[in-house]
Amino acid sequence: MKKLIIISILLLSGLESFTQDIWSFNDKSFNISVYTDSVKYDSTVQNYGRVVTKIEIFKDNKNIQTIKPEIFIHEPYLDSNFIFQYIDVNFDGQKDIVLVNWISTSLYTTSWYWIFDPNTQKFLEDSSLNHLMNVQVDQNKKCIYTYWRIGMNEFGHAIYQWENNKLILKIEQCEYWGLDPSTPVTRVIKENVKGKLVEKEYKVKEHNIMNKWELYELLWK
Repeated sequence: MKKLIIISILLLSGLESFTQDIWSFNDKSFNISVYTDSVKYDSTVQNYGRVVTKIEIFKDNKNIQTIKPEIFIHEPYLDSNFIFQYIDVNFDGQKDIVLVNWISTSLYTTSWYWIFDPNTQKFLEDSSLNHLMNVQVDQNKKCIYTYWRIGMNEFGHAIYQWENNKLILKIEQCEYWGLDPSTPVTRVIKENVKGKLVEKEYKVKEHNIMNKWELYELLWK
């Protein structure tokens, strides 16, 4: 009985050590503190995750903004740089705030975004990217690349660009595979032509989606 009590105390002590943590992300413009806390997944004592409770933005040692995001429980092993990013999303020269809000078992993600607004000097939530999965910000091409997979039969990826502060789909490719490997694949390509999406459908034998660079070449052909 005494041994069981000691083990329980050790387990609880370990859980108490996983409490609030503060991550720092800084540049010449702002100092950002990301506050996290532990929270239970369920009734199992050992099953704890991590929640970002608030984001504080400082300029010249003064708190100019506090963001309190919705609750999302992250696995405790995930790295701070995986959960939170301070990067220039809209290519205006000022970094923005990105916080992961969904993670699949394959580590596919979606996120919340707060874009810096030079007029208010605040980070304003922008929902235009919320539905995009696995976002990669390409600073060289000034574009947003995203890719996804739905089940075993649908694969896709797309390229977006900012135009007049709006995120515009430039090109998208989806492939729909049948259960029978010998069945031709349906490939659908949507391309933005002078502001209108033009859709083309093909039947192809190969069960291989274009890679990222092939999609790039198709857009900048």
